[in-house]
Amino acid sequence: MTGVLRKKIASASGIPPSLLRNQAFWQRFSDCLSDWVLDTFHKETAVRLARRRVVPGKVVQDVDPDGLFFTFRDDQETGVSGVIFERALVSHYAAQRLGSSADETSDVSDLFQRLIMEDAGFRLFLQLSLLLGLCDVNSLERSALKPTELSPIGKYLTISLAFDLGEGTYKVHLVLNYDVLKSSLSGNGKRVGKQQFKLSPKILRDTVQASEIEINAVLDQVDLNVGLCTRFEVGQVVPLAAAELSDLRLIAQTMSGETEVARGEMGVWKQNRALKLHTPISEGFLRDVSAQ
Repeated sequence: MTGVLRKKIASASGIPPSLLRNQAFWQRFSDCLSDWVLDTFHKETAVRLARRRVVPGKVVQDVDPDGLFFTFRDDQETGVSGVIFERALVSHYAAQRLGSSADETSDVSDLFQRLIMEDAGFRLFLQLSLLLGLCDVNSLERSALKPTELSPIGKYLTISLAFDLGEGTYKVHLVLNYDVLKSSLSGNGKRVGKQQFKLSPKILRDTVQASEIEINAVLDQVDLNVGLCTRFEVGQVVPLAAAELSDLRLIAQTMSGETEVARGEMGVWKQNRALKLHTPISEGFLRDVSAQ
C-alpha cells in the first residue's frame, strides 16, 4: 500500500490504517455489545460493525442526531465517553419493560426514556470499561451517568454497531475518548489490546454484584396506560385500592427486570420511617443476582 493511499484511508475516518486492519480489536466491541443485548433483551444476536470514525466532540451527536445520548464522567480514566441509543431501540426496550407495544412508548418524553434506559446504559458502561481495562471497575458508580459536556475540540472514536431483534434492525453508537484509547494502545498499552480486553463473565458478575442498586418499598401498584401517565398533572389523584401499610413489597431492578426482594410492614425506628421485614429474601431475587 502506498503512502498516499494510507493517508486517504486515514483521512476518511481519522483512524490509522494499522488500527483499521486490526479486526480482533473491532470484533471485541461487537462481542461486548452482543453480550449486552443478551443481558438486556434475553436474545442472542450477531452484532456487526456499521461505521467507525474519529470526530471532534462538537459533532459527536451528529452520528445519530435524534438518538438518546448518555455521557459518562471520568472518561480520562475509563476511556468511555458515552453511548448513543437509537430511539427505536429505546422504545423497544421500554415496551419490553412495561409490557406494552413499541408504538405506545415511542411518543413519551425524553426524560421518561432516559430514566427507563438508565440501568441498561450503566451496564453497557460497565462492560465497556471492563473491555478497555484502564481502571478498577469496582470504583465506578451510577453517578458516572450524570450529563457531561464533551470537549468541543476533543477527539472521540465513534463505533456504530448494528444488530437485528425480531423484525427490526437497531443501532448503538459507542463514543470513546480517542486520545486515552490511543495512549493505551501505544507502548505498554499494547498489552491492553491483547490481554485486558478479554471480558470474563466472572469479573462482570462480581462487578455487577458489587455495584449499587435501588430498592423501592412499594405500597401498591396499578396498571395505567403509558399515554395517560405522560399527561399526569399536579393535584391528580391515583386511587390505591389494595394498599396495606402492613404489607409492603421491597422491589429491585435487576437485569431480568423488576424483582421482589422481600415483604415487610411500615413502622418507626429511631424516630424515622422504616420497613420491618417479615419474609426472608425471595428465591427469585437470589436467582437473578446469581445469574448476573
